[in-house]
Amino acid sequence: MLFVFALVVLWFVLLVAALAWVGRGLGVPARTATRVGALALALALAAAPSNAQTPAAGPAADTLSEADAVARALAASPALRASGAALDLARAEQAVAGAFLTEPPVLEADAALEVGEIGAPDAYGVAVSQTLERPAVRRARRAAAGGRFAVAEAERRVVRFDLVADVREAVTEQAAAQDAARLAREALVAADTLVAVARLRYQFGDVSELDLRLAQADAAATAAEAFRAEAEVAVVQATLVRLLALPPG
Repeated sequence: MLFVFALVVLWFVLLVAALAWVGRGLGVPARTATRVGALALALALAAAPSNAQTPAAGPAADTLSEADAVARALAASPALRASGAALDLARAEQAVAGAFLTEPPVLEADAALEVGEIGAPDAYGVAVSQTLERPAVRRARRAAAGGRFAVAEAERRVVRFDLVADVREAVTEQAAAQDAARLAREALVAADTLVAVARLRYQFGDVSELDLRLAQADAAATAAEAFRAEAEVAVVQATLVRLLALPPG
């Protein structure tokens, strides 16, 4: 930035010297030409800092690093939350399958009374029953629960890996698309400048009308390429917005 600013100052100093030399050739006092050049230099220097700082303010506010994008996507992804819930369910099922008893014990109590007799029962009893499963069935049940947990865990890792890969790819594509759009805009400015130069040379009879039309056609093609580059930026940004669950705009 300082190098560019120094080049601008040097260019205006040369412009002041050129104005003084041209003014001397036209009979204008050198002091007057120098004052005019100095005034133009002062106005340019007053406007230069604001112009130099304006481009830097925009991208800084919209910049999102790859790490921040990945963290936001992991926190806001519905698919990752769903896979996490499935993993928690499989973990709970595995814990249940690891219990020694599949069913709680059953307590039964009964009493026998004679018809029309009031008093203590003739007979009563209490029984406790417990259902046990065979060892082979227990091992199979625990193995099945462990398998479901392993599948849920693997599916969650796959969802997380795909999400991180998609976000990183979108961030990279966004940076590439923005660079391509910037180069396209610069090429469009250069093409418009060539059209202006060709039009001026055509007015002075230096080039033919065909040369002017060719320059205009090149500028139109460059403008179309710049439009396609801007559209590509919009598409990539829409993909990134979807992955990060950001609001539109």
